[in-house]
Amino acid sequence: MLGYLNVADKLLSKCEKGNYCFWAPTGLIQPYEASTVYGFDCFFFKFLKNPIMGDRLLLSFKLPISTLNDILLTHPRGFPVVPDDSKLCSKGEIEAYLVNTKREFLGRIGEASEKRKAEGESKGILKRLIIFGGRPSVADIQYYRLLTQYRFMNELSLLLGYRDEILNADVRKAFILYLYESKSSSMYALTGEQEIKLLNHSKLLDFEKIGATLGFLR
Repeated sequence: MLGYLNVADKLLSKCEKGNYCFWAPTGLIQPYEASTVYGFDCFFFKFLKNPIMGDRLLLSFKLPISTLNDILLTHPRGFPVVPDDSKLCSKGEIEAYLVNTKREFLGRIGEASEKRKAEGESKGILKRLIIFGGRPSVADIQYYRLLTQYRFMNELSLLLGYRDEILNADVRKAFILYLYESKSSSMYALTGEQEIKLLNHSKLLDFEKIGATLGFLR
């Protein structure tokens, strides 16, 4: 654990007026030969509204840092700290998560494909739908939805440096200061001089559960 990522003083005022700031452990991933660092979830996936394959990938985000060597650290500055789970967000743990997520997707896609075949759908169904304007079956919809989700997750994995079941990246872990904005029920990451709006966090997380756990909705 590196410590607490530095936050500019001007951002700390956002932690007032009914908002709530807290430190949470976050994986820091810098793909080899890249000048980009990504934050990888070590905590929030436990508070999803609904289970989602690739949950922690969806909760990853780009940080305003070009290299892990440029990281500046600070102290907790009086804000609550979420306890670190040492089992999460090592390079090996993140790599294993990405491997298992890909396998789960491929398994689900295989099951959906078999279901389509069982319903008598041919491999050319999508082409026929486009040409003749027919309606897709439930099995078709599920199959193509899974394919779309898998391609999206694969693109996210590639950004992190994951290829051929290997995470080609340097990985560290640090505490990042997160802001819960009560008025809009939105989540932000505060780091350096930037306030990063976390759209997927805001959409997918159950803030009542988070608030009950951390104490800001009591």
